[in-house]
Amino acid sequence: MTISPPVLEQVRLRAQFACEYCGVMEADTGGELTVDHFQPSTRGGSDDASNLLYCGLGYCRLSRSAYMDPVSRVRDFLLDNVGHMTYPGNPSFDARAQRWLVPICCRAEGGSLVVGDVELDRDGHIIFAPSREELSARLAAKCSAALP
Repeated sequence: MTISPPVLEQVRLRAQFACEYCGVMEADTGGELTVDHFQPSTRGGSDDASNLLYCGLGYCRLSRSAYMDPVSRVRDFLLDNVGHMTYPGNPSFDARAQRWLVPICCRAEGGSLVVGDVELDRDGHIIFAPSREELSARLAAKCSAALP
């Protein structure tokens, strides 16, 4: 794949020099990242900047499907172990620690509250998740603190 230098620079600037999958910065990797086609060129995707993502595929090895996997795993874990009042928030990837952090949100009368985080390895396997009791205690503490 040959992307023209002006288009590559446009994609880098749009991404603010960070991987658009995991957020790792060029400074963290020691150089420029690469580009990935949103719609693969094998399926008719163009080399236009609007179809390109700036990414560290050689560094972080993440993809759109990998991005979704931690959310699915946390959602299943919460449904099985905590209950339907909880749901996963937007995940973030810590490139240095090679870990996903997915916030645990809880539906409450005043709206949603973040009551904890689930930590997953880069492959989406759960490393740490607070217990049901810990989440209940955190929720009670947050709700009582929010009362006038």
